[in-house]
Amino acid sequence: MDVVDYSLLRRIQAKERSGAELAVLPEEFFSGVRDFVRGRGEKLEKTFDLSEAREFENSLKTLRDISDRRTHKILLKALRLKKYSGEETVGLALEEKKLFQSVVELLKQNEERVENILNRKEDAAGEKTVVSKRELKFVADVPCFVGLDLNNYGPFKTGERAVLPESEAELLLKKRMAETAGE
Repeated sequence: MDVVDYSLLRRIQAKERSGAELAVLPEEFFSGVRDFVRGRGEKLEKTFDLSEAREFENSLKTLRDISDRRTHKILLKALRLKKYSGEETVGLALEEKKLFQSVVELLKQNEERVENILNRKEDAAGEKTVVSKRELKFVADVPCFVGLDLNNYGPFKTGERAVLPESEAELLLKKRMAETAGE
């Protein structure tokens, strides 16, 4: 890896500004940045030079800009992915790989939570819900229908029995298309 200095940071910043793709960085980039910031800071504490202090301040602003842009791009990249395969982190610094993997995992967990809510397996607070079911005996032919849990049910013929979620069972009972089995 090149030694981190203001010139290198400006080149990286230009690459990040010029396109939507992440500029390729070596894995040890941020460790080089740490060394640069520590070394420059210590040098300025010992022997202050106004032009070096300005360059150091500009370097810090450039680093913040690079970090903000790369974080934004990493988050967008993670949002576009449905699963993490490992290839997506080529060209990311080690710390950025960890960020990317964490974000993908959080997005995956959120997607699962939303699916569970939509399928009525848990409520918005993340509590598992128990879907009560009821056995019905059909007194009329019922065509195939989509339940509140977005699953397909039916078709059912007169005299058939089936176990359905309570909400679907209640609807069929109200419409007098079925009766509770055993009545």
